[in-house]
Amino acid sequence: MFRRFFLCAKDAQTAAAADLTAAQDALTAKENELANVQNTLAATENVLALTQDALGTNESLITIIKESLVAKDGVAANAVAAQEAAEAELAATKDTQAALDSTRTVLADTNLTLSATVDELTAAKAALAEKDAELAAKEPMLFLHLLSTDAATLTGTDTTVLDAENYLIVTVGEQTCAPIPMPEEGSYFCLIHGINMNLFHITADGIELVNASADHNCLALGEITMTIVSRDALKQE
Repeated sequence: MFRRFFLCAKDAQTAAAADLTAAQDALTAKENELANVQNTLAATENVLALTQDALGTNESLITIIKESLVAKDGVAANAVAAQEAAEAELAATKDTQAALDSTRTVLADTNLTLSATVDELTAAKAALAEKDAELAAKEPMLFLHLLSTDAATLTGTDTTVLDAENYLIVTVGEQTCAPIPMPEEGSYFCLIHGINMNLFHITADGIELVNASADHNCLALGEITMTIVSRDALKQE
């Protein structure tokens, strides 16, 4: 009986050991399963960390892209402003060109008017010169001896007393003044013809023009002739 009890106890112990082994195996399996879960969780956390890093990188890239877009928008805005300024400048240049063309047209018209005015002025000067010449031809010529009160006009009247060595004969056209006695040291004479006046210094050696109004030299222009003759030559005539 005792043996039977012992066998029964041994069988129970064996069964308990088997149950324990089974429980340990189950526990080991659970531990392995837990380790696998932990490994999976760690791997998942690593993937999450990598994903977060990638997300951060993507966010940085997005920020850079946004900043680049903002910069490009600024460049585009500047380009648009520069284009508008260039268009405004071109419009102003066109307006300036139009104003310049208008000014050129006005200048051309002014030049034509000026040319016509110059032609008219030239014609008027020519007519005035002609009138002056006509007036001068009609004016009597007065020849004054500045060192005396005597005056000889082209009347042809003989007022000469042949008591000097030399005499001055003045001729205008067909008119000749009376011989004018000349002192030995020479003398100054003033010729007035119309609006023109010449001052001469005359000696036995020659005739010198001292001054001429408006540079009008009656002698050089052939409007008058002046001749110095001796007393003997006049007596022979």
